[in-house]
Amino acid sequence: IYYWRLLPPEATHLAVALTGDMLYLANGERALQAILTQQQQGASEAVIRLLGANFAHQIATANCSAFVLRPALLANKVRNTADWLTTVFSAAKSSSTKRLREELLTLMDSIDLIAGYGDIQQDHILANLSFRQVPEK
Repeated sequence: IYYWRLLPPEATHLAVALTGDMLYLANGERALQAILTQQQQGASEAVIRLLGANFAHQIATANCSAFVLRPALLANKVRNTADWLTTVFSAAKSSSTKRLREELLTLMDSIDLIAGYGDIQQDHILANLSFRQVPEK
């Protein structure tokens, strides 16, 4: 019997790591080691440049939740899909889906960054949600 592997051995090997605040599951040890090394080093240089050193540190050390969204970049990626969906839905209903699509994409195009974090302390929760507009051209 002859056979060949569909996936490399690294991709089929389950790796698990438990840190002080997170359980990581990965397919392969290399991916998990990269994540753990990144976590030990704090925020990456790209995140520090994007958020600034102080805010990047606050996000990297948050003990509850943290997120960074880039709506303007996402709008460029989903524009064709939004056009297709608008065509599909406007054919089925006589609504203003085209107007809704335009307004949503305009809003997404105007916001460069949304970032937030939550940090739970003994007697209070510190939360921060920040928006940054796309700079005027």
